[in-house]
Order: sequence, then C-alpha cells, then structure tokens
Amino acid sequence: MCLIVCGVIQSYCNGSEIDPQNLVAQPFIRMYERELLMQGLHPTVEELLAYLEGTASPANNRHIASCNVCRDRVTSYRQTEATLRGRLARFTCPSPHELGEYELGLLDPAETTRVAAHIVDCPRCTEEMQQLRVFLATDLPVPAPTVGERFRRFVATLVPAPMTPAVGLRGAIDDQIRTYQAGDLRLTLDLLPIPGSPAVELVGLLWSEGPTEVPMDVSVTLRHAEQVVQQTTVDPFGNFGFTEIVPNSYQLTLTVGPDLIVIEDLQIG
Repeated sequence: MCLIVCGVIQSYCNGSEIDPQNLVAQPFIRMYERELLMQGLHPTVEELLAYLEGTASPANNRHIASCNVCRDRVTSYRQTEATLRGRLARFTCPSPHELGEYELGLLDPAETTRVAAHIVDCPRCTEEMQQLRVFLATDLPVPAPTVGERFRRFVATLVPAPMTPAVGLRGAIDDQIRTYQAGDLRLTLDLLPIPGSPAVELVGLLWSEGPTEVPMDVSVTLRHAEQVVQQTTVDPFGNFGFTEIVPNSYQLTLTVGPDLIVIEDLQIG
C-alpha cells in the first residue's frame, strides 16, 4: 500500500493528472499539499493573483494546474473578486444628477473632463447617457391649463349708489344704475326698456380707478343656467351691451387679461 501511495504522490509531484476517483490516494495528496503550503513551497498570494490576471510564470501555471490546494485558493480568490466587483461596480460612477448636469453643460471644465473620461470607460454610464439623451429629445405632452390656472377669479360686489361715476350711460335712468367693484375695476350696468317688449337692453361701462388701464379685447359673457345667452366685447371707451334680454336671473362674466370678473345672480326684470 505504501509503495502505491508513494508512487501516486511522485506522479502528482511530476505534474501528472490524478484520477479524482482514486479514493485511496486523495487523503495522502491533501496531506502532502498542506505540508508544501506550510513549508512555503506553494505560490504566494501575489503569485496566485498574478495567475488570475494571466501574468503568472510558467512554473506557477503548471503548479496551480496540478495542485488541488492552489486551485481551491484560486477559486476562493476568484469568488471574492467577483463579489467585490459586484458591490463596487458603480462606486466611482457619477450620480444621475451629475450625468444630467454634464449633458446640459452645467459642470465646470474639470468636472466635465472627469465625467466624460468615466463615461468612455463605463458601459453602464454610457447606457444611462443614451437613455437620458433619448428622454431629453422627446417632446412630452404639456397638459392644458385648467380654467382656474388660466384665470384669477374675482366676484364683483355691488357698491352703494353714491360711488356711481359722474359719467353716465347713454339713455340710462340714474336711479336704476348699478355699480360693481372688483379690485381697481368698476363696472356700471343699467337696463334700458325696449318699447312694446318685455325684454330689455343691458348696457355696461367698465373703467379702472387704479394705475393700470383696462386692457383691450375684454370679453363679456351673459349666462343663464350655465348656458351662454350672449357674448360681446368692450369697445375702446369701455362700453358694451346686450339686446333682447328677457327678465330672469343671470351670471355676467368679464375676461380681463388673466382675470375673470364674475357678477353672480344678476336680476333682470
């Protein structure tokens, strides 16, 4: 038996392959390898790492190829390296914020050079940059603003008769004139009878008591039960009017630039 084991170990030392199924020789091979390791006859850690990198000497390559202990150590190092690579793969990558600033040209020259050099060598950052450029080149739909976003809404309030301006409405009767206030804007309304008809003519005058003048193209809408009855615009002198308005309760709205002035429950008749 001893002669057989010695022969197997001698073959092992000469670089010959040992049958893994040789259960008799394997324990003695392991003992021999541990003895070599203790005597410093196995490659060092640096030499094993060189083997992983493909830069080991031919003698070490032959030894590792035939040494179970060294092959186990190489496998362990390879697994450790793979784990570290997985954990540290993106440790030096720029953050998504930095990549965005790089693409928009917001980094200083030194940072721009650093990020550009990294992107060239990093497949993951290269892929992220491609996705970012596609996103920036895509025209995203912009939702239409709601009525509340387009306009500021003011509810006009009725003011006492003494605040009625000296300038009057053509054909109006003084005690029937109504004046409303919405911020610096004043709105005077009056009802003019139409001979032989229960309907009336609604006339108005819009002016500003503040530093800002009334803008051009002010639109005026008269509604009943949320349905548009009539629409018109204010003329350069602030006048507007509606004809053939039957007695009822209405809502009057004026679109003045970004503002929406509303008179609720306007009683006519």
